[in-house]
Order: sequence, then C-alpha cells, then structure tokens
Amino acid sequence: MHPMVLTLLSSRPTPRVMPPSMVISVCTGGACAESGSELLLEACAALAAGDVKTDVSSQFCSGECPACFAMISPKKGSIEAYEASCSTLEEALASAEAAIATAEVTVTAGLKDAFMACVEAKAAEQSGDMASALQHYSSVLDTVPSSLLEPCQAELASEKAEWAGSKWQESTFSSLLTLSASVDEAEFGICGGATTIVDRKVVTMPEVKLLDCTADGTSLSGRWEDTDGGAGAFELSMSASGRTFDGTLSHADGSESVAWRGTRKTKPERVRGRPVARLQAPPSRVKWLHDTLLGRARCHAALGDASAAVDDATAATALCCRAVTGWVALAEALEALGEAEAKAALAARAEVDFLKAKP
Repeated sequence: MHPMVLTLLSSRPTPRVMPPSMVISVCTGGACAESGSELLLEACAALAAGDVKTDVSSQFCSGECPACFAMISPKKGSIEAYEASCSTLEEALASAEAAIATAEVTVTAGLKDAFMACVEAKAAEQSGDMASALQHYSSVLDTVPSSLLEPCQAELASEKAEWAGSKWQESTFSSLLTLSASVDEAEFGICGGATTIVDRKVVTMPEVKLLDCTADGTSLSGRWEDTDGGAGAFELSMSASGRTFDGTLSHADGSESVAWRGTRKTKPERVRGRPVARLQAPPSRVKWLHDTLLGRARCHAALGDASAAVDDATAATALCCRAVTGWVALAEALEALGEAEAKAALAARAEVDFLKAKP
C-alpha cells in the first residue's frame, strides 16, 4: 500500500475546534456575484485563515444590489453591511483586509502571497497549463504556515470489526441487511424485500436469507437463498475501519456474479447532546488549502505522476477527513496506479460511501 495512505489510515490527532467570535458574511447572489463577490469571499477566507475565531461565510442575498460592488457584513458589535470593491484581485484583497481589520485581527504573514498564488494556479489550470498551475499550487503550500495544514475535522470513529449483530445498508437488493447475534445460527442474515423503481415500474425485491455462514475476522462467506427461488454463494470482506464491506454474490445457475457492497448502519454522532453531521464541508479558513491540494493532485495526474497525486489527495483527506471530495480524489489517484493499489482504492471508495450514507 502507498506509504502516504498507510499514514492516513493510522490514528490522527483530534483537532481542537473553537467557536468563532466573529463572522464575515459576503453576499454571493444577484448583482454581488456579477461584481466579483466569490473572489471577495475567497480572499476573506484566506486572509482570515490565521485566526481560528474568525469565520467566513456566504450569504445568498443581502437584500441590497449595489452596482459594481458586493455587500459584506463583518458581524461584530454594531457594524452593518456595507458595499465593498472586488472587481479585481487587488480590490478584493484590500476589501478583505479592511473587513478583517474590524475584528482587530492581523493577517498572518504569507497568507496574502499564498492566496495570490492560488488565484494564479487556478487560472493556469483552467487554461490547460498544468506545469505552471503545479508550480503555483506548490508555492501556496510552501508559503502558508504549517499549522494550517494540520487536521481540522474530528476523525470518524472506527467500528468493531464484528459481523454478529450488525446492520448494513447494502447495494444489491437496495435494502437493510440485518445479521443475527451469532454466526452459528443457521439463518445468520436477512435482507431484500424492499420496494424500488425499475424501468418506471414499482418492483418488490425478493427477500434474501444468508445461510450456513462462516466468519473469519473481517471475512464472511456462506450461501444465500431468496423467495423467488434464486440461490448461490457469497463472499464479503469488511474494511479496516469496520464501516463498510465489499464482496461478490454468485448464482448457483452459473450466471455472472455481482458486486455486493454495504455501509454499516450506525447511531448518529452527538456532541454535547446534539447530532453532528457525518459529511461536512471543509471549514472556510482551510477550504482554499484543501482545494489547493486537490488542484495540485489533478496537475500531477495530468502530468503523469500518479504517485504524487496520491500524496496530495492523501494530505487533503488528512486535512478535512469528513469532506468527500478528498476521498474521491484519493480513490481516483490510487486507481491510476493500477492493481498494486487496488485494495487501498477500495478503502478510499468505502470512505466515500460511508460519508454519504445516512446513519
């Protein structure tokens, strides 16, 4: 397995999350968007990245539509929304610095240069100049403080690598697979029976039973029978995290085997009694760095360096482990390396499935 992936799969430190004391909102709808508010939003997020107590967010519409300006609202004290210039990079940076100054926060050294390099990298990538884009993306990552590249999202808890008593949302029959408390039971699992749409028609899938099963650590095998008279064998393998499985289901009549994947059903996460979303977007202060890592991974891939693409995608998932885009990029980079990294690629795809699945 690729060394960076091995590092990723090891335990990560739990990030310290502090509530923001100031929120800068930028309107990104209507006339504001036409005036360059997305650039202003990104500039505010990048320049405020050094202060964990300042958060930057978008507002679809502020209710005001200025000509050639965007509405910005540093929500601290009695400061009200006002018009800000952002039609050029220089104007956006100046407006972002002014907004951040209202919080009496000093822009961390290097962030302004890093953001300018980030803008240049995106422009080069969009024009197809991957070599120049790679150089600019690397300049961003070399310039920002290393603390901004440390993990910023709470790691998903691993599950016990046990089959007995577990429940899984499985792919083949679009249903919940429920396993009994003991693998020694003749009927260890049951799934199917769900109603789905096939060719615009409502279809009820057959009920499926897992029989004569054998569990060997993270492996599970046995035979299956369904209420439509179908039968065959199956083999499943649980991921190292215990959150997903993949395998095959074969038919006794010799027809083609099908892939069988599943995501463990878990209780919703809670922090201080409140539910926490499993899938989370990167925080505003590091989103541009997460995107920078993914951008450099794309450049490496386009230039034929799949191993370097894996390194950057791995770093992106370590930075924001609950953001699905990093895991998708990692799976694609690993798949580009071929059969040698097939198992690691499946593990990355499994993380995508788990993040997207409902608890």
